[in-house]
Amino acid sequence: MNLILIKTGTNMFAVFADGHTVGNLRRETINRKHMWHATGINGSQGIFQSKCTAAEWLARGIG
Repeated sequence: MNLILIKTGTNMFAVFADGHTVGNLRRETINRKHMWHATGINGSQGIFQSKCTAAEWLARGIG
């Protein structure tokens, strides 16, 4: 699977898997920790410590 992250703004990335958009990532501060908020194209959301983990979650189709 080909996974591509394109920076779309400050602390924001669009996630593409095999040429198709699967969602976006946004860096947020939650309880004084930097976390990644993943939003899938179907509206599902998840919070992750790692940008890589968040992107893989979106690409697997869960997000």
